[in-house]
Amino acid sequence: MPSHAGIAVDGMILEAYPNAGSSNLEEAHIVRLTDTILTVLVACRGSNLFIERGKYKNHLRFRIDGVRCEVSVIPQEVLIYVKKRIQVMASLEAQEELRLPRAARMECVLLGNQIRLRIATLPTMWGEKLVLWVNEDGQSPIELHELNLENSDLETITRWLTDTYGIILVTGSRGSGRTTTLRAIANRATDAAKSVVILEPDFEDKVSKSTHLYLVYRTNLSVTTVLERVEAQSPDIVIIDSYWRPDEAVRIAATAKPNRLTFLTMTAGTPFAALNQLRDLGFDDQLVSNVVKGIICTRLVRKLCPNCKVTMDLRECPEEFEALRETCAEANYAMPEKLTCCFRVGCEYCLGTGFYGRTAFNDVLNLTSDILEDVLLGNARPEHPEQYLPYAAGSTLANGIRKISRGVTTASEVARALKRYN
Repeated sequence: MPSHAGIAVDGMILEAYPNAGSSNLEEAHIVRLTDTILTVLVACRGSNLFIERGKYKNHLRFRIDGVRCEVSVIPQEVLIYVKKRIQVMASLEAQEELRLPRAARMECVLLGNQIRLRIATLPTMWGEKLVLWVNEDGQSPIELHELNLENSDLETITRWLTDTYGIILVTGSRGSGRTTTLRAIANRATDAAKSVVILEPDFEDKVSKSTHLYLVYRTNLSVTTVLERVEAQSPDIVIIDSYWRPDEAVRIAATAKPNRLTFLTMTAGTPFAALNQLRDLGFDDQLVSNVVKGIICTRLVRKLCPNCKVTMDLRECPEEFEALRETCAEANYAMPEKLTCCFRVGCEYCLGTGFYGRTAFNDVLNLTSDILEDVLLGNARPEHPEQYLPYAAGSTLANGIRKISRGVTTASEVARALKRYN
């Protein structure tokens, strides 16, 4: 059954191009249809476009506010030619017989804005799958205060940026906001006239301060090899927003020497899991306690649409109440007895979903000697939630409940974020 967003997108495509549902395979039709699809993708705040080949059916999907929705108005046989048209626009020849993943970039003007598109293909059993990422030029770089962090978390990160050495772990799965968080931190660092080097697999111009030094990690060199070149630049801060091999972990730790602060990305759902991953990668207890200053666990939740959300008591919506009750029970956290919050309705402004945009739902942990002692001595384990609670799931859930009470998001969104990223 099509989602509310999918139905809204279908309507936008048909309104912009009434013949979108036609099976006409003429080149002019395919060209205009492709332009219409890309325009609607940008107009509805889509971040990704997916064209997937199946055995019996092809799929066109948009990702809006982190959630995929099916676009069903385009005929099946036409989707193949839309995919080929996008490949031609990106100077990416349609050579499915090669059976090799490929990637390309292109720029175009949509709705009067310069848009950069990143494209990747992947050969599958039934044909080539295409994914497209949207990056709009001209957007102002995100600042740290725009992440909607708690005041205490904002003060902790700001204090870290004054340190001269150590490692800050930034954890979370793909799409959890790690890169956005790191860009905001880099902007704050360059405000203090610090030299920052970013190692990343894909260049996205989100830090535009003149004191910033970019290093685009798009070669086959290892992270440790690149770090050796970086040391000659004498940066104050190194941000490793890239995949790194387990055998490179200790070498990365060596960059956290005096006059060098390192932000390192990992795929862990909680601070506790991140520290245990480091130990599994070869960090001994002494090294962890000496170099790891803190951990930022990144998550994203959808924000309620400001035009249609309604305020009521949580118990008046059984689904939301049950979602929060189960989440609190899993985290061994006391559920609030009374909670006034907002619920989604859906309107034209939010494409009928009840949500508009996303916001950070981060957990910032300053590693004190007491916390490190608990973790390194093995006193805090997942099977002992009463000990795990003070600096892991409990603090994150408390942050989520505050956002619920402020009308920023819903209980089901907080529950979804905790289950997805933990």
